[in-house]
Amino acid sequence: MGTVGVGVALLVYWIGSNTTQLILWIVAALFIALGLDPVVRWLEGKKVPARPAS
Repeated sequence: MGTVGVGVALLVYWIGSNTTQLILWIVAALFIALGLDPVVRWLEGKKVPARPAS
């Protein structure tokens, strides 16, 4: 039973250490998106097109 506990602990550690970078990227993307949201809403309110007309 102790071996199973150590194995589970090592698995949780391995998953945590490998997903830390991914979680940091997700948090950074959310921070940037939330920071740009007021600018995007202001531009939408001014009827600025999303893409230039071709």
